[in-house]
Amino acid sequence: MTAIHAPTPDTRYRWVVLILCWAAFTMTSVDRATWGPAAGSVGEDLGVAVAGLGLFATTYYIGYVVSNVIGGFVADWVGARLTVGVSILLSGGFMLAFGETDTHTMGLTFQACIGLCAGAEVGGGVKLITSWFTPQRRGFAMGVFMTATSLGLVVANAVVPRLIQSHSWRTSYHLFGFTSIAIGAVCLTLLRPGPLVVRQEGTGRPDLRPLLHNRSLLLLALAGFGALWGTYGFITWSNLLMVKGAGIDPVRAGTVVVIFGAVAVFSKPLIGLIGDALGLSRRRLTIGILVAFATCLIAFSFATTATQFLWIAPFLGIAAYVYSPVMMAMIPTLSGGQLAGSATGGVNAFWQLGSTIVPAVIGLVFGATGSFQAVFLVLAAGPCLAIIPMLLIRQADIHEQLPDAIAGHHDNDRPLTTATNGKGYPHMTSTTEPASTHYDVIVAGGGSAGVAAAVAARRTGARTLLIERGPCLGGAATLRNVVTYCGLYTRDELEQVVFGIADEVISELKARGAVSEPRKFNAVTVVFDPESVKVVLDELCHDAGVDVRLHSLLIGAHTDGDHITAVEVADHEGVHRFTADAFVDATGDADLAHHAAAQIRYGTDGWVQNGSLGVRFGGIDPHTDVTMRIVSDAVRAAKAAGIDNLIAESGLVARMPLSGDVIAYLVDEGYDARSAADTSRAETHARHQAQSYLQAIRTIPGAEHAYIVTTGPELGTRESRHIITRHHLREDDILNPDTTENAVAIGAWPMEYHPGPGNPSTWKFIGDPGFYPIPLDCLRSINRSNLYAAGRTLDGDRQAGASLRVMGTAFATGHAAGIAAAQQALTGNTTTTTVREELQRQGARLPEPVPA
Repeated sequence: MTAIHAPTPDTRYRWVVLILCWAAFTMTSVDRATWGPAAGSVGEDLGVAVAGLGLFATTYYIGYVVSNVIGGFVADWVGARLTVGVSILLSGGFMLAFGETDTHTMGLTFQACIGLCAGAEVGGGVKLITSWFTPQRRGFAMGVFMTATSLGLVVANAVVPRLIQSHSWRTSYHLFGFTSIAIGAVCLTLLRPGPLVVRQEGTGRPDLRPLLHNRSLLLLALAGFGALWGTYGFITWSNLLMVKGAGIDPVRAGTVVVIFGAVAVFSKPLIGLIGDALGLSRRRLTIGILVAFATCLIAFSFATTATQFLWIAPFLGIAAYVYSPVMMAMIPTLSGGQLAGSATGGVNAFWQLGSTIVPAVIGLVFGATGSFQAVFLVLAAGPCLAIIPMLLIRQADIHEQLPDAIAGHHDNDRPLTTATNGKGYPHMTSTTEPASTHYDVIVAGGGSAGVAAAVAARRTGARTLLIERGPCLGGAATLRNVVTYCGLYTRDELEQVVFGIADEVISELKARGAVSEPRKFNAVTVVFDPESVKVVLDELCHDAGVDVRLHSLLIGAHTDGDHITAVEVADHEGVHRFTADAFVDATGDADLAHHAAAQIRYGTDGWVQNGSLGVRFGGIDPHTDVTMRIVSDAVRAAKAAGIDNLIAESGLVARMPLSGDVIAYLVDEGYDARSAADTSRAETHARHQAQSYLQAIRTIPGAEHAYIVTTGPELGTRESRHIITRHHLREDDILNPDTTENAVAIGAWPMEYHPGPGNPSTWKFIGDPGFYPIPLDCLRSINRSNLYAAGRTLDGDRQAGASLRVMGTAFATGHAAGIAAAQQALTGNTTTTTVREELQRQGARLPEPVPA
């Protein structure tokens, strides 16, 4: 298992990084845009017809598309600094080579090589920006970064025609080639990754599978394809078409294109700044821009004079460019910082397919029709069609994923700003937002069920967030002194029937000597060391790639129809919002279901099992036999001697591994776990009870020096809210188990019901074969289509719930719920068959079907 490294605070150096990324991207944009004004002269020099010139641009864009994919992947793998620096150096070298070309074939070859080097700047640049700029400021940073494409067009169209008139087209390529090499050398020297995206040691090549299932990224790629069809079709052909098709003077045509590009230089960062500050919907904003873009292209097609072109140019320039930073800012938000390079490279590559195809298509259209108007109507079709996938994007807007009302961010070079939480109460804006606030799956609750669900979802390919209110993972195992894993083994045969993630945890604990062999009390359990559990679960989630947020209290949820769309959590910085496509409630108290207005109930049939305070006693001689019978005798004797607060006379007592301490579950309390006031009362009284039981235990020979190592610290709650699911498990389902062919989890703990403080628990045992199936519908909310229950939130009658609630079974139901949620998030559907197949792949070892 690997070490976990935490990010360090942001610094002013991010502005140096942004400027260098922008400079590198600007030069590759200049290199790309040089072809437009130089094309005519190159064609005359090399003897290439007008229709054939489009092949040069297409050749460049093919290389550019390929390098986007490779460059983004390399940026995530070996680092963005090397990716940006080396690619711009090579691009400059091939620019110089193109300036020396004498043949059509050599020209095409060098154009392809320039493209193969230039595309890596996008993925590498976005990766670096993501590592230095928080989501709250990333819109503005992307706006600055994306001015490179516009400025590149301005520079090329302002400089190249004049260099051609005074020298030759070759001079342009020489000048820009040398400049690119110089910038590349500076980038290699000064660029470095930022603190917000920390590369995990030992991860090797990035796992790209989550990107392939990310619906929002795929739709964003489709939309960008259409948008860039219009933008780069205009960039590539507008100059030549105004000259050849509308009879405009080359210098005046260049001026039109310069204005077209110049307005984008200030409008891109401005749109990012405004969007971040006002919380504008990025999806809707993009749709509006695309409508304006298509309209301007159509208007341009009807223009006939230089004056008309000049009037339309600034509006067309704004519309043709400002969608790009808005859309680009969505990518790292959806992919996460670790895959920001690969996601950007892949999405931008698909966007650039429009750029790759459109030059040749427009050349053919103009060659076949000779119509200036027909060409621009074809270009307008791109942004028109791009509107459709943008309308279908869900949860892709950064302002639907960040804390409400954030208008600024705490950086080291500006004052801490204050925002409100939507109710008028001020809170400080977050300083450590993750690289992404949209996930495929969000799991609420970091106990046995929650950890199993999160790890399973991530291994299924879903980007997963695990939210836990406490300081560690483990739930009752680490926060409530419940140090027994129940439900892994059958009672009579001591056969292990729950495997998968539960078995991985047990195996790791065994390797540390931190878990006992199976012990039979009324049923079979293992006793473990809770400190070891904390570390094992930390490493399990880290190695799986789960994003874990401890100290995060779930305080709200948002819905759209029967779907949950987002959750809100609070920490000491304020309120944060996270969105996802599927959710797992493993909170124990069904807090997520409650906030999402899912159908729930408190207790069962008017009854709620009592809770217990786990008390750990030290100072007992290791050779002293401490059994439940001996402890019960001591308690009864202490009660007879007048010691108060000894409510229960029996309960589970066991020796712990490693420490040899004794864990005892004697302190019972009845309380409403939903109520802080009632739970506070019960916990206060429970601690007084613990002191009384200490007095009783000190009367046992060999335990005279006993002391309390720890209580709880929380009460162990056995029952609270339940999520109403599509299938209600009943007592008879456990007494007479059905065939396991539809099982996605296995239960093996008897029905152990605790009727009230001080009352002995009642036991009903599982029928043959000693375990029972839990179907998928037991995990699916009846009225929230993307919500899954895990752990003791499951729906059962009084006796069935008394079996489902234990941690061994929680591992099993969490494992299945995580896979089901991941499959729904990634494919839109999940079935018993697909869940079982993935469970078996992940080592769950579900039993072979047992005849009914």
